[in-house]
This record gives sequence, C-alpha cells and structure tokens, in this order.
Amino acid sequence: MTPLFCVDITENRNNDRINGCDTELLEQRRERQTVRLTGKNGVRYTVPQYLDPEAMEETVTVRFRVGKPYRDADLAVYLDGRLLRRVHKRILTPGEMEQLTLRRADLPRELAEITIQVEEVAQ
Repeated sequence: MTPLFCVDITENRNNDRINGCDTELLEQRRERQTVRLTGKNGVRYTVPQYLDPEAMEETVTVRFRVGKPYRDADLAVYLDGRLLRRVHKRILTPGEMEQLTLRRADLPRELAEITIQVEEVAQ
C-alpha cells in the first residue's frame, strides 16, 4: 500500500529514500490521477480532500461538516457535475461530522472532481 504522507528524515547512503519517502513510490503517485473532493452549497470541507481511485480501498468514507443547521435536506454527491447519489437527512448541524461512503466501482476512470453539497427540499 502506498503511504499517504512522508516523515521528514535524513537521506540514507544509497540515496534511494529522500525525506522519508521512497522516490519510486512518489513518482508512481505523481503519474496517477488524483480526484479532488469539493464541498459546496453548505458543505464547508471534506476529509479527505483528494482521492486516488486506483489506490483506494473498495470503499472510502468521506467526512464533512455543514456550515449551518438544515432540516429535511438532501446530501448530494456529484461526479463531474453528474448526480451519483442523493441521501435525505432530517437534521444536519455544524457541530456534528456527517459522512458518506464512496465505492471505487462507482467512480469512472477519467473523473476529475467529486462534489458534495446540501440541497434543501422544497416544502
């Protein structure tokens, strides 16, 4: 499994590890396409902010916070502007982390952006 972050250490005598990262693994990660996760319309931020669909597990849990309280609203996930899923929530509050699960099988190959947003239901 590819490390998600690197620890700053001194390079060794063989010069094959720099700053705690295997340079070959870093090059492989640069060559692969990462997908940006963006929060809009009430979603303040997402964790993680980027995904590598080729290196991710079968599912990944995306956590986020909303910017204000909502009642009877939908959480919508868009893949490059195309709706993937809509989940109805009775209550959304800024004090609680919300989460959605994404499956690798649902992500197309040439994906550039995943957007998660709140959509208020008309009453």
